[in-house]
Amino acid sequence: MSTMSQTVRYTAVGLGLGLAALAGSGCASSETQVQKAAKDWCMTIRGSQVIPVYPLTEDIQPGDIFLVQVPIDQQQKLYNQSGFLALDNHLARLNPAGYADFYAHNFFAKNSTTDLPLDWIRPGGTNQSWQLAPHAAFPSYSFSVQNGAGLNLAVPVEGVPVGLSLLASAAASGTVQIQDAHTVGVDTLSLFNQVQQWSTTNADFLKNFGTSETAKNHNYLRIVTRLYLTGRMTVTLTDASSRSAGADAGVPKPVNLLVPQLPNSSNSPATTLQNYTNAFSTLSSIVAAATDAKDAAGNILPGGSLRLAAASSRSVSLDETFNPPLVVGYLGFDCAILPDGSLGAPIPTHANLDPNYKLNQLAVFSSNLVNNIDTFGLIQKNYAAATSAQKLAIRQKALALGLIPSLTPDETFIKVLRRSVDANDPVMTQKFKTLSEFNPAP
Repeated sequence: MSTMSQTVRYTAVGLGLGLAALAGSGCASSETQVQKAAKDWCMTIRGSQVIPVYPLTEDIQPGDIFLVQVPIDQQQKLYNQSGFLALDNHLARLNPAGYADFYAHNFFAKNSTTDLPLDWIRPGGTNQSWQLAPHAAFPSYSFSVQNGAGLNLAVPVEGVPVGLSLLASAAASGTVQIQDAHTVGVDTLSLFNQVQQWSTTNADFLKNFGTSETAKNHNYLRIVTRLYLTGRMTVTLTDASSRSAGADAGVPKPVNLLVPQLPNSSNSPATTLQNYTNAFSTLSSIVAAATDAKDAAGNILPGGSLRLAAASSRSVSLDETFNPPLVVGYLGFDCAILPDGSLGAPIPTHANLDPNYKLNQLAVFSSNLVNNIDTFGLIQKNYAAATSAQKLAIRQKALALGLIPSLTPDETFIKVLRRSVDANDPVMTQKFKTLSEFNPAP
């Protein structure tokens, strides 16, 4: 896995084990440091071309609709300041109807009755969340930790403060790896059609936020189309503090138990190995006792579970697992709310949040996407009304134009054809126009 060098500085007071070691020494300073740590984390996720979710949460799904009551230029400003845009005005949750078509040729068996995302969150009624979903991979990133001003870490990785406490070090460098990552999504075309139907039903409500198409700023609906989740994060910390004459600064640390020693006449290799194993077991118990929350009956409560993965005299690695996995980011599209409560064309959320994306590019994309949707709708209508011979001719024409990879059966033609819709590709747009004008003889 590649490494993305993203320098993140954290501070901590105290060298005791666990999050209790991180006590704030000043409200203003702590707030500033927390905000910076949060932004650094989100910048890392943004570097992977994913819009960050902060804090991490389980409760976001494709089809979620949020009201964004901030003009585009202010959205961009807030996004750049915080690294993310809060999703705090949750209007509705649609159940995407396009899952079956979207995944039919890749992840579903023929005639599958899989119900997404439920059957991927809890497959077969088990607790093996998301194991059947498509996998994703994120780069790792590096950071530095220093003992100094008070701070409660804003980064959603408990292993950082716990690892620093184990090392009892004034400074450390390390990496975080986002692992056991999965993704689920649905196509914009089918979801946009559902959003339009929903907006028609709720037009009276949306009128309250409608603005003229010629207005400088608009209110938007933000619709989530794809999620990225993580089931495990691995934190590795290496002591980076200066030592003099072999003396350790600070209090003794439990990791000292893992300093390798050569066997002597009274210390066989087997004994050395057993001592190391016992020390590792002791450390694992300390980590588990410090981080596993339990209820009154002694049962482990839901949430992240931290486990020791490796340790030596100057380094420590910890695995933090999330079951079920938590959402770290999403992709989606935005629709401007018009005065009558109707919606404008879908615009990729990344474009709205990118100050370098020109407004004329947005207009061109929106216009092209509307034309693509209208053209595809006309093709679908003509195909439904065609005879068997005409349907075959239309499929052959689509194949000749390169809109489908092979001569698909009648029942799957429209599903396969939909995947070629691309508002950013003028060549494909023209091919769809050609197919919409094709009128085979009866």
